Amino acid sequence: MWAAGWRFSAARLQLWPVAPPAGVEPLMHGWVHAGNERMLRRLIHEREPRVIVELGSWFGLCTELLLEESALFGSAVFAVDRWDARWLLATQPEQYAEDAEARRLLAERHDSLYETFLVNLWEHRTRLFPLRMDTLEGMAAIRDLGAAESVGLVYVDADHSKDAVLEDIRTAARCFPNALCCGDDWQWPGVRAAVEQHVAESLGRLQLHSRDAENWWWLEKTAVAAPAAAVLREPRVALEFVKAAQV
Repeated sequence: MWAAGWRFSAARLQLWPVAPPAGVEPLMHGWVHAGNERMLRRLIHEREPRVIVELGSWFGLCTELLLEESALFGSAVFAVDRWDARWLLATQPEQYAEDAEARRLLAERHDSLYETFLVNLWEHRTRLFPLRMDTLEGMAAIRDLGAAESVGLVYVDADHSKDAVLEDIRTAARCFPNALCCGDDWQWPGVRAAVEQHVAESLGRLQLHSRDAENWWWLEKTAVAAPAAAVLREPRVALEFVKAAQV
């Protein structure tokens, strides 16, 4: 399939409705650490990815950042998320246990998480491809569309458990051979353990870059085998987050 041929296949999926979902008001919410935002902006400008894959999109705060920062390059963004409140609370309760605002939003918009995402990102629909499915299924779908070779950046921010993160990273590596893999929530034990295990299993083919104080990580492919990547061990600090105001 030629370079942009996957777009025709994606268009046939009719991922966007013909009009914004009726009766759904915009409401933007999310968690983007200021350092994580700087990391994403830098990686996008350095790599100029033709396609970006975001695993875990919530209400679209980080999705919007990815779209706006990559606009200069005309990058397409695939947002992969279940947008299923009941499933989130049943399978990932620890991620929301101490976040009363997130739990409130899950309760209030339990039947319209996906529709709220569409309303929030409506102006970006020509470059944004929302896939309402499991992250592993979503990556397989992107590969099957023929976009795998064009994926230059994968942002991992879905289930924070070790097993889920590890499987997301492994699947991204298999599906998207040209992509740089990165993510946030480096201070989550499950995220850190999964990333470090994947790097160790690479036998020197990956260099880990991470920063506790800014809560991010990314993996750099090495040209030749090298010693195992050193992890930045910094004291845990209070994180500075940019949280979107509700509108």
